[in-house]
Amino acid sequence: MLLNFLGINQILGQGTYYNDVEGRITTQNLSCASLKTALRQLIDNHQVQSYNSTTNYLCQIDQRWNDRRTKRIIWDIYTDRPNGSEVEYVCNDFGGNANGEGQGLNREHVMPRSWFGGSGTINSDLFNLLPVDIYVNSLRSNYAFANVRTVTRQTNNGCKIGWSEHNSNVRVFEPIDAYKGDVARIFFYLATRYENQIDDWSGDGLNGTSYPAFTSWQLSVLLDWHQADPISQKEIDRNNAIYNIQRNRNPYVDHPEYVEYVWGDGSGTSCSNVSKGIIIDAKAYLQGAFENNRMNADLRKQSSFPRVSPVKTNVTNPEATMSNSTYQITGSRAIVDWIKVELRSAPQNATISKMALLRADGKIVDMNGTAPIRFPTITSGSYYVVLCHRNHLRIMTSSKVAANW
Repeated sequence: MLLNFLGINQILGQGTYYNDVEGRITTQNLSCASLKTALRQLIDNHQVQSYNSTTNYLCQIDQRWNDRRTKRIIWDIYTDRPNGSEVEYVCNDFGGNANGEGQGLNREHVMPRSWFGGSGTINSDLFNLLPVDIYVNSLRSNYAFANVRTVTRQTNNGCKIGWSEHNSNVRVFEPIDAYKGDVARIFFYLATRYENQIDDWSGDGLNGTSYPAFTSWQLSVLLDWHQADPISQKEIDRNNAIYNIQRNRNPYVDHPEYVEYVWGDGSGTSCSNVSKGIIIDAKAYLQGAFENNRMNADLRKQSSFPRVSPVKTNVTNPEATMSNSTYQITGSRAIVDWIKVELRSAPQNATISKMALLRADGKIVDMNGTAPIRFPTITSGSYYVVLCHRNHLRIMTSSKVAANW
């Protein structure tokens, strides 16, 4: 099997959209509130749509195949059952009233209207709107999102309502595990896009500041959910679709590492102390069958390669594990195999190595399937970059690559 090296460089964002921010992260060590402000400057002033138009847009951006791939349906996170039967809503199901589940769709404001006053740009911001079951939408009310300790109500797909395990005086809503990261990254987007307004808003999860914007227990929940439920293909596609309409993006979907840079890692490391390290952007292609200008994912489809890395490396937690949501990504970002990335100070001297995933589009990414490879502990300098396939074939840059942070 041939491992064909396409190219490698220190990453400077996704396309050119993040070039300025990435440059300032590298040269100015931008982090915490300052990084959030820089991201707000990048994503604000989007093309505002009328609220009346948002139903039609949600019909476009939240459409998917049903599990049998026989019908196009609306993706409702409150009735979806990733491993079972589900309500198959279509666009005509928006509107009306309901006295039980499965009777129609509403547009839900992920951050409730009562928190921000019900008007303004956020009211029609498509990142803050999701198509959801009317009845479950009314059950959710204006509760904060968090883990439920004492369940008082549970929906058909497993969403829970009850008293928070983080603050026993607050009633909260807990979606199923498959969508907790989605919700967290929407909240991080909203706290960034509307940082000049959020300090005037009032809700159980907000603390009346522009930064960190959330109460300590709410931030803890969001950071946990962000880490436990990595970026999915659903989020990637939704982010791209909304960009085509509003001309802005959710940076925490494109760069999930920004969450730690802004708010810390949730395990005691503050945002100012999160190591950014050296970030590598690389592409490679395996010799074999191609479909639509990308490698096919036959090994994954046949379950012929493991979710736990077959090779150990010399970084912390060397036996990397791919999450189920990453494993299930399809299309150009489907995972096709494992790759080990090495940085070497000399051609025969592997300084540090890390397991990575090879996507169908050739991009080599971290365990969440989207983020570039990061070496947080290595010092700035020049290194040979080596890509190793799991069958031990490898390629190396012909000269050292300068890498700084």
